[in-house]
Amino acid sequence: MKRRDSVGQSLALLAVLGLGGSLTAVPAAAEEPGTPRVKWGQCPDDVVAEAAPTELQCATVPVPLDYADPEGEQIGLTVSRLAAADPDKRRGVLMLNPGGPGGSGLALSALLVAQGLPSGVTDRYDLIGMDTRGIGHSTPAGCGFTTGSPYYSNIPPYAVDDAAVTAQAKVAEQAAEQCADNDDGMLRHLTTANTARDLDRIRAALDEEKTSYLGYSYGTALGAAYASMFPERADRIVLDSNIGDTHLDRDGLRRYALGMEQTLPDFAKWAARRHDSYGRRCSKATRRRCAVCRPSARKRRTGGCRRTTTP
Repeated sequence: MKRRDSVGQSLALLAVLGLGGSLTAVPAAAEEPGTPRVKWGQCPDDVVAEAAPTELQCATVPVPLDYADPEGEQIGLTVSRLAAADPDKRRGVLMLNPGGPGGSGLALSALLVAQGLPSGVTDRYDLIGMDTRGIGHSTPAGCGFTTGSPYYSNIPPYAVDDAAVTAQAKVAEQAAEQCADNDDGMLRHLTTANTARDLDRIRAALDEEKTSYLGYSYGTALGAAYASMFPERADRIVLDSNIGDTHLDRDGLRRYALGMEQTLPDFAKWAARRHDSYGRRCSKATRRRCAVCRPSARKRRTGGCRRTTTP
């Protein structure tokens, strides 16, 4: 998801929201006696740079790789904190997830502040970001990808025809096979339910009775799972850009594609009304940052905006 596009829309929703639902046949228990407390320190250099000028603290929380064997192999989760600005008003912690799955959330609190997160939130909550299990500065799942790999994102280039769809499917198949070949036993434990259990371990390590939560896109599935598995520990839950379930599967992605197709005309009208801001010419110098291509440029397969980014 384009999290910058969604952040501004959700800031006004940070209020008391209830969440019901259930997650079938899932043993929820995550907390164990003697959970080690968080020891805050400096964040990794890339997180410091991304968050600047906001200053964050970071720490590592150990969690079981396999919750069926809580005393077995442990992995590390890197978490960040932007402490509540007014300790006298502090209510608790607000965990953050940008979606993905697999998006880094370590600097998300700084982005929210830059986008105008209300002082009613920053005064009262410690904002807790994280790299979820398997990604980033947490214990990673290694697939052996390199910068020269044809697979570079879970959002592939636009497929212009059936042949392009077939070619991209082959790339995805090769990526899955490469992950399976390089798996050291972690992939089977990268589930929404286990990540929800991780959230509860983080809550316990922070010595909090409850946690609030803000999640975008896939982060809504994670938030829904947490509130279903640990209802007595969920405080205030905000879910933005819901994916409609507690997991992301093939059917969910098809619904996503249908929704994109149905709403594209509305977006095109919105962009057209703001042509002065988004109607950049697709010249050779600007095509990598061109938000909306001119029709003449789109027809040229080799000089138009083949990959677009929002400014």
